[in-house]
Parts: sequence; C-alpha cells; structure tokens
Amino acid sequence: MKTFSHRARLYATLLLSVSLSIHSQAIAANCPLPNKVAQNEEQAIEITKQAMQSYLLTSLALQCVQFFVTESSQRKGEFEVDAREVHNTKCGGDPATSPRIFSLRIKANGQIKLYDAPSADYIVPRCPAVNAK
Repeated sequence: MKTFSHRARLYATLLLSVSLSIHSQAIAANCPLPNKVAQNEEQAIEITKQAMQSYLLTSLALQCVQFFVTESSQRKGEFEVDAREVHNTKCGGDPATSPRIFSLRIKANGQIKLYDAPSADYIVPRCPAVNAK
C-alpha cells in the first residue's frame, strides 16, 4: 500500500478543490436545468447526462458511465434512470461489478428528482455551490 506525505495530500486536495471550483463556475449558468419532458429512453438519457454535468453528480468521464432506463409502469411518461460505473481497461475497476452512482426520476412534467439514499426518497437536486468573489 502506497502512503503519501502530508504535503502530497494537501496538494492533491488543493488541485481537486480548484478544479471543482472552476468547473462549478463554468456550469453555474446551466443550473438548475429547465424542465424537459422525455418522450423516450434516448431523451431520458440525454436529460440525465445534462443533469450529471450541471449538478456535478459524478467526477467520472462520460465514457465511464452507463445508463439504464425504465419507464414507470404506474406513471405514464415518467422515466427512472440509473447511472452505473463502467469498469474496463480504460475506466479501471473490477469488470465483474458495476456500482450505481446515482438514480434520477424524470417526471412527466419534466421535473428532475435525484434518489437520496438516506431518506429513501427522490428529492429535487441542488445546484453546486459556486465560490463568489
């Protein structure tokens, strides 16, 4: 197991925080997303990709995320999308696993809700904080 010095950990933390701050400022204008109604699975995936970037739902590259869509049998026009990690030689990880990153519900009126595990319910996602100067 590799150990890192205190200075290396601080440097890595600083780089991550600067990177997230720059990314947050770049996407602040796109958050919150306007309501978009999904007519089919492809549109549900596109809305999920936009939400993933706007709400900073993962730091993984898009090619390392796979989407699984189900249309709600109880509510016509609603889609639930699970985003899962892709594990391969390019993305890394154990190819026998595909952990869930997040789940979104795209409601018939276009509202997006994010699954919140602690409350076991879907909630409206919040825009990431942007460092104001």
